[in-house]
Amino acid sequence: MSRRLRPVLVAVALLAAACGGDTTPTTTGIQIPTQAVADWLDAVEALDMPTLSSVVVDGSLAVVMGIENDLPPEQIAALLDGGVPADVEEAYWRSFREEFAAFAGRPISTLAVGDAEEFEAEGVSYAAVEVVGTGGASSVVIVRRDPASGWAVDPVATLAPGFIGPLRREFENLPGGEAGESVTAAYRAFVSPSLWAALGSGAFDDRFAREALSLIEEIDASGA
Repeated sequence: MSRRLRPVLVAVALLAAACGGDTTPTTTGIQIPTQAVADWLDAVEALDMPTLSSVVVDGSLAVVMGIENDLPPEQIAALLDGGVPADVEEAYWRSFREEFAAFAGRPISTLAVGDAEEFEAEGVSYAAVEVVGTGGASSVVIVRRDPASGWAVDPVATLAPGFIGPLRREFENLPGGEAGESVTAAYRAFVSPSLWAALGSGAFDDRFAREALSLIEEIDASGA
């Protein structure tokens, strides 16, 4: 795991930024979804790793990092089972920050968090949080609510439309054995719920819906 993981390039299109918030974290985590997005981007800008670790869904991030860096299943399984090493995670977010600025022509801190719409998908609470660039362009960050830890950014759900192809290819080419089983279990635990969340947000088109439902069906069949 010594290689420097690069961030998903589509992530720079999120146009999300911290602009303060309307509540503060408590012992049960962030209580308002917009605060999770604001804290996330504040933490990326500052490379505040303790905050980043608390405001991003761990398993979802490990799947994204593994697939977009074309890691073998054994290394993806290691990220899932042992967690992302602190130095690797910091390098990832540093690259995310730098590539966002290069792509957008401005730092993350110049962007703004807008409104949030809460919804449920498969019995889990999510919110679609609008993020707005200085030119008025907007996109959506999807956050997930855990009863114990509050709201956190879900990378798979947020990136799902641009990431559905790599997600499918990885799943359909998983080998047998312990590593393949570990990644398959992560698809059931993180990817399938995240795809339901992306569908439930209503933010994406019919083509994505068809592809997502097809992949969910394959994932569900793997556990039968």
